[in-house]
Amino acid sequence: MFESKKKIEMWVSCGDDYFYGREGEKIDYEMAVGFYEKAMKKKHPHATFMLGLCYELGRFVDKDLEYAVILYENAADYGDADAKNRLASGKTLVPPPPQEETEDEEEIEDEDENDENEAGDEAITDEALSEEDDPEEEKHYFVENNDLFSLSGDELKTAGKIYMASNLENGLAFFEYAAVRFNDPEAAFMACVAFFSNQANFKEGSLEVKKAVWWLEAAANAGYEEAKKMKTQMQQALSRNRLSVYDMVDLANEREKAEDYLRAFYWFLRAGKLESSEGAYQAGYYYYAGRGVNRDYEEAREWIMKSLMYEGGDYPKDMGDAEAIISEIYRKGGYGVQADMKEALTWAKKAESVHGNSFAYDALAAVYEKMGDYGKAEKYNKKAIKRAEKEG
Repeated sequence: MFESKKKIEMWVSCGDDYFYGREGEKIDYEMAVGFYEKAMKKKHPHATFMLGLCYELGRFVDKDLEYAVILYENAADYGDADAKNRLASGKTLVPPPPQEETEDEEEIEDEDENDENEAGDEAITDEALSEEDDPEEEKHYFVENNDLFSLSGDELKTAGKIYMASNLENGLAFFEYAAVRFNDPEAAFMACVAFFSNQANFKEGSLEVKKAVWWLEAAANAGYEEAKKMKTQMQQALSRNRLSVYDMVDLANEREKAEDYLRAFYWFLRAGKLESSEGAYQAGYYYYAGRGVNRDYEEAREWIMKSLMYEGGDYPKDMGDAEAIISEIYRKGGYGVQADMKEALTWAKKAESVHGNSFAYDALAAVYEKMGDYGKAEKYNKKAIKRAEKEG
């Protein structure tokens, strides 16, 4: 069985850690929602209730009381007492943080897992657990970011070595995650080895060969001895197989299509550092959205501004939302940026003068609404709606 009850309980515990700020973690509702959603799909009572609470309170997700009630009803059906109390009282209920188990309690739980007739087994249904046996789910496990974010660098490398024997693609993915998240030179070297261990992959000048060369040089430049020796031996081949900035953008787009946002962000950022306007814009957007990286408005603003300055034409600037995003960053503030309505209005007007599209009008409407000028806010809302209809 690929995912055990203990694995599902770990997701729930991680969700609680981020929701309540337990175990030394900072409160991070985005991470909490991610873990609760995974456990909710396995019909876990507490996780389903807590996800409903996130929707009721608007914690990371938009407030949606109707959906929250659906989740509460499901949680109550699974046997969650908090969900039953919430539905009966009609009042918002934020339960205290669940107590962490003691070692004795954990031992008892382990014994209970081996007894199919124990009372708590109905909480996670047989139907839900049967989904875990699906080999396709195991095959694609490595792209489920919430799982990989819960692993340490050493755990990722260990998983990579285990997968190397049966699935090189998965092994390579684990090594790349360890290299990206922890700047681990051994993991970077192993990513290179994982690729070259399959000689069928070797096609001079291909994108995959260039990526393997990138990881080798990254490990060697970080001082990893085995990588340094291999780099010396392969000097001529390396010079013919280096990634271009366009290759990096291609790799990022490939990972983005697979919803593998951590590695997509890595390659967009590397391209941005080489003055790719698309790489810089996308790195900024990932910082803005908290996609594959912690949300950081200061970094988002800087990278999106750089994308507007870089030449090269590899970013379709007629999309026209760069200035509008900067306006929104100043309007909202937080995540490293002080709210500044004057700057927010300046950037919204730039969006209007350069593009005159729905993004620009939405930005202006939002700024004027926050400034209390509801007449202008309504005017630009109407413009945004009309423009959006024309844009399709």
